[in-house]
Amino acid sequence: MHRAEYGEEADWSTAEYLLALIGDHIAAGNWLFAEVHKEQGVSNPEPEPIPRPNSNRETEPEPVREFATPEQIMQLLATVQGG
Repeated sequence: MHRAEYGEEADWSTAEYLLALIGDHIAAGNWLFAEVHKEQGVSNPEPEPIPRPNSNRETEPEPVREFATPEQIMQLLATVQGG
């Protein structure tokens, strides 16, 4: 009955979710190490997270981040320094 109500999520306990999280973090750490020690011009793809139950659900897109231009940063620094 539990499986009928919760579907695939019923197969995963807290331990499985934690193991998947640990696996994702290890993969991310290995990727970061490889990024720092790679040859110039070589591209390493970011690791894919371990699929979770119902992970095929529609997710919200990540927000577009806006960064300051070098000119804006220089203007801010000049303002802060009193110049």
